[in-house]
Amino acid sequence: MVERAQAAWGAWGRLLAEDPAVRAKAAELEALVADNQRAFARAGVYRICAACAAEDSGSCCQEGIERHFHWQHLLINLLLGGNLPPVRQVPRQCFFNGPRGCLLRAKFSICLNHFCPRLRRALGDETCEELVRRASREIWAGYELENAVRAALRRRGWDWEAPAPPPVESASQT
Repeated sequence: MVERAQAAWGAWGRLLAEDPAVRAKAAELEALVADNQRAFARAGVYRICAACAAEDSGSCCQEGIERHFHWQHLLINLLLGGNLPPVRQVPRQCFFNGPRGCLLRAKFSICLNHFCPRLRRALGDETCEELVRRASREIWAGYELENAVRAALRRRGWDWEAPAPPPVESASQT
């Protein structure tokens, strides 16, 4: 999955980074990501989740959850300036969980809008509802960016659902 995203970035990265519609949607998502990260941190979400993960009790960020993610979302993270780890950094945790938390700029929807019972008790209903509203806006902005990426690729005759991205040479010839 990481290799596929990196291959796609090698083939399509420059095109995507230069596309005005993609750039605009990426800026919108980046602003929401930054704002939401501050809100989630202020609410204590990261502290509570880190404590749960440290207990080794099968936290939400458990090993294997990453199998539900798709490479296209990882491509979006590369577009936002993120890095993808070459290897799992924390044993028995999600591939994208590092020693200081999630390594992804744009999170997958489950990572944004799942509030387990422990988190709900600690934060209270009102805070959880506000964070879910924020997460929903971020998820929607990610969807819009994904559509802009698809459209930019389609204009070049490429399909991001294809088994493999075009080789880097064909991407640079357009």
